[in-house]
Amino acid sequence: TKKVISVSEFRNNYIKNFFNMKDENCSVVLNCCSSDVLKHATKFELDDLKDKYNLNDKKIILYIGRVDKDKGTLELVKACNKINRSDFKLLVVGAPIFDTGITTDYENLVKNEISKNDNFIMTGYVKHEELYKFYSLADVVVIPSQVEDSAPLVLIESISNGKPVIASNCGGIPEYVNKKCAILVNWGERYIDDLAKAIEKVLYDDNLKLQMGIESKKQSNLYSEEIYYNQFIDNIVQ
Repeated sequence: TKKVISVSEFRNNYIKNFFNMKDENCSVVLNCCSSDVLKHATKFELDDLKDKYNLNDKKIILYIGRVDKDKGTLELVKACNKINRSDFKLLVVGAPIFDTGITTDYENLVKNEISKNDNFIMTGYVKHEELYKFYSLADVVVIPSQVEDSAPLVLIESISNGKPVIASNCGGIPEYVNKKCAILVNWGERYIDDLAKAIEKVLYDDNLKLQMGIESKKQSNLYSEEIYYNQFIDNIVQ
């Protein structure tokens, strides 16, 4: 192998150490996201989703991803169950293994926890080209990773849609955001409590939510498809 390109410094360091590679054979090109999730949902599309999931006049906490232990779905649901209010909805968008229809024991654990709150909804698998509608609805996007994610695509999609982000402080996640657009939560015994506090802080402070959204959009300018393409080509032809 002459060259390895990673999507974060975190992954780059892992590659160098694991394969004992030289610095000059490794580089980083921060990822981008597809423009199909950056469309603006129409009023009709939003009203349709609101009616389908009974979201009218509710603040929306959005999770997009596999319903999986590594992704921290259960931790998020438990955190939201600690928020003692009824004016929000948690939307869990995803399934254990994409659109296969396969269920898992972990999914059943999540469903059991979700059953404790009428404001929690599992949508099941949603096609990627339909996700822009959910991003348009969200007040805050939560990425509760429980493994060292190199560069979660949902993170890039969220800030590109101008959404405040709350995420685990791990892997390559800190490389893609700053303190103005995201709150990063450390793993540990207080993780679920800290996650709940961070969600409530953003969800019920309209000014903070607005400013974080503005900063997210600014930050996302670093991850355009054009920038990604140019940096990728530059790394290949070096």
